[in-house]
Amino acid sequence: MSRATQQHYPSRAMNREDWMLYLLALAIPLGLLGYGLWRVYLGYAQFGRAAMVSWGQPWFTSAAWAVIPLFILTVRAVWFARREVLIVEQGLVPYGMGRKPIPWKHIEGLTIDDTRYHLLRLTLRTRYRVCLLPTTGKPITLDDRFDNLHGLAEAIKKRCFPRLLPELRAQLQAYQWVYFGPLRFNRTQLEMGKRRVPWQQVHSLHVQAGMLVVELDGNRPVRILSAKIPNVELLLQLVEELYTGQ
Repeated sequence: MSRATQQHYPSRAMNREDWMLYLLALAIPLGLLGYGLWRVYLGYAQFGRAAMVSWGQPWFTSAAWAVIPLFILTVRAVWFARREVLIVEQGLVPYGMGRKPIPWKHIEGLTIDDTRYHLLRLTLRTRYRVCLLPTTGKPITLDDRFDNLHGLAEAIKKRCFPRLLPELRAQLQAYQWVYFGPLRFNRTQLEMGKRRVPWQQVHSLHVQAGMLVVELDGNRPVRILSAKIPNVELLLQLVEELYTGQ
């Protein structure tokens, strides 16, 4: 494979949440070690060498045990840093995740979890994950440790959506149902779980704050996690074409 035709997306060792967890795991043994040294000093100053050893040993032992989570997190970070995804003409190659190259024709699409957690007007955390949906095998989750995960998602859409869209259009033209996770629809009606409504009662569909919002005339909006809906952009495009066609 020519490097000129590849798009390379490496993974970082840690994201922001990982760094916070790592610093906490580092602070615990350092705190125990520091307190043990303080106990050694007190024991030696008050009672001599015998007290110095007995007062400090439990804390040094605890500090040694507390290093184990830090070691596990380090191994975990090294494993994450070894991952990468290559986009090539033939398909997608997820190295370091125990996966073989996946041809584009074996990818049904993807879901995207783009959620922001707020406290008042302050954004506490932004969660962005892409889940690939192969035709066989388990879904492949790509988290925000990957560099330019938004660009990776767009590269996958660019290669998958033009192949999927004509087939979905043909199904709608034949008055068949098309399926998008918990949603399905045809040219006359939309079904959301056990609820089925004609398109005349649907005011609009849009994605907002990680939710697909279905506005219904005279009723409360229906909200569905967009992370549960594969190829949500294709869904919105097909719905727009239905509205303009009518």
